[in-house]
Amino acid sequence: AYATGDALTALAATINSATSLTVESWFTDTSGSGVQKVFMAGNSSSSYIDVTPNKSGSNSQEIKTSATSEIDNRGSPVTAVQWYIAANWNSTTNLMTLYSGQVGGTLNTVQTSMGGDLLSSISVQSFMFGGSTFADPDMAGTIAEARLWTGTFSLSDASTNFAAGPNATLTAAPEPAALGMFGFALMGLGYIRYRRSVVDCSAI
Repeated sequence: AYATGDALTALAATINSATSLTVESWFTDTSGSGVQKVFMAGNSSSSYIDVTPNKSGSNSQEIKTSATSEIDNRGSPVTAVQWYIAANWNSTTNLMTLYSGQVGGTLNTVQTSMGGDLLSSISVQSFMFGGSTFADPDMAGTIAEARLWTGTFSLSDASTNFAAGPNATLTAAPEPAALGMFGFALMGLGYIRYRRSVVDCSAI
């Protein structure tokens, strides 16, 4: 799923203006191999953020900026089982945090420095779920739901959403104009809606 045109422009502005950005996703991996990204935004040469729940050969997960990365060595997602990730990049604290776990299981957390990278400096030439601007394969599996948040996102938020699962009702109804502005161009995902400072990209 990827953004083009006006949607890419709007999402780039959202990322660059955010001091804290979070990507949430509920997905199922059907391959168990290769470097498969759930999310990537930026470009592949020098300026990007991404989440790789399946890190080839190391049985690990990774949250990354173009400057640095953090690896969770507790294992890649179990194949054919729904998994949850929430990846947060915070320019104010210069920290990035990865919350992840098998749905119905334990939510784990790893955190590290962003290496001086800022969300405002990311060159958002692409925005995609399940794909990569590198020569990596597209994700083999399905994404049940994906959300993009701006603003504060805590362990409490991750824990609540992890327990609620995908397709949960979000409070604070979105503005209709926001639905149309993004929904037509994010290929492969059904719609986007706002909640507080959230863009919710839900596959249907």
